[in-house]
Amino acid sequence: MADTFDTSETSKQKAMEHSAYNDFKEVASSGCYILMKARKFGRWFLMKGLKEEYRGKEPYESLLKQEFELGRRLEHPNIIEYQYLKEIPGYGNMILMDNIIGCPLDQYLTTHPDLPSKIRIVEQLCAGLEYLRRHQVVLDQLNTADVFIPELGGNVKIIDLGVAAHAEEQMAGGEVSAPTASSGKGKAKAVSTGSDIYALGKVLEEMDFPRKYNDVIEKCCESDSHDRYPDFDSFLDAFHQADKRQTVAYWLVPLVIVAIFVVIFAVSHLKGKGTAEPAAPATTEQAENPDSIQQAATQPKTQPLDSQEQVAASSDTIPVDIDQLSAEGYQGINAIFKPYERTALRGVSSELFAKMVKEVNERSERYMENFLINQHPMDAANRKVIYQRFLGYTKEKVRKMSQSVVIKDQPEQVPQP
Repeated sequence: MADTFDTSETSKQKAMEHSAYNDFKEVASSGCYILMKARKFGRWFLMKGLKEEYRGKEPYESLLKQEFELGRRLEHPNIIEYQYLKEIPGYGNMILMDNIIGCPLDQYLTTHPDLPSKIRIVEQLCAGLEYLRRHQVVLDQLNTADVFIPELGGNVKIIDLGVAAHAEEQMAGGEVSAPTASSGKGKAKAVSTGSDIYALGKVLEEMDFPRKYNDVIEKCCESDSHDRYPDFDSFLDAFHQADKRQTVAYWLVPLVIVAIFVVIFAVSHLKGKGTAEPAAPATTEQAENPDSIQQAATQPKTQPLDSQEQVAASSDTIPVDIDQLSAEGYQGINAIFKPYERTALRGVSSELFAKMVKEVNERSERYMENFLINQHPMDAANRKVIYQRFLGYTKEKVRKMSQSVVIKDQPEQVPQP
């Protein structure tokens, strides 16, 4: 059974014994909440409590307890695990969560993640929201600070069930309701997928998706809930279809342009054959008529060759600045490597480092493919040049990370709550 708000001397002593945390750092804050991380036995733990001005006051303390009681009943890969409710000296009562390393989504987005990474976040976020809906919890005010992105590519986590953030509203209403059967974020209301779809749409607006997703995001954010997607399956179908339609368009448009040039060339070629023989001999009438001489001189004898060269140029070469695109791509690869490099410097086991190298290579490769095909369509020759540059750059990044990693193969002590 988890600790509650027992203020006896025995309880305080027990809290002190379990509070061997250090290196407290603020991760995020919203409403009445503050999200902290602290180190214990060499590992980082997330913990959530009240800002200093709300500690020890009602209804905020009761709302924090209610959120903990709700959270500890939930179990899903995309919902943060609420483990204990403890008094931490200097910070008051705090909910202790999973020992995961990462950052909130709003901070993660500043690293400019690639499109596949964003799609993965959306898919896992939908899975978590659907689980909450089935358990009668509606997060109608979800935002990017409420979503936690693990540093080494683990499961995306919803970290805010959001009771205390709305304490003022509940106090104004004259009552405090627990966030159970028909309330989410402290608001008593009928459970509706439309509210979650709206909250999801607001998060998507901040994730800077390509324009091809605009219609899907706008439908999520319709003011009338009946105009939104009825469920998460319908949303994901539309979301994935938007990606597929745009991918087809990237290839279809160049093919259509080439086809138009081919038709123009064929028509010009046939027209040239039909008019070349009558126009060849110069007659007395043409000599006396300058206009007819000019007309004969402009017959398309060499036009088919020019048209053919134009088609080849249009279909085989797309002007690009290889150096500029390479530099832009390097920035994206740097953003992918950054969290892995930080982790390597802090110290990891050789087994974990091998997994890190494999994962960062896979993520970099997905980024390259998306960069060269979806973001910057180009001809095969230029694509090959830039792709080889990316491969060389990635290998060099891995080499440097391998030289700087701190290997700790000693077994780590398992942290006790």
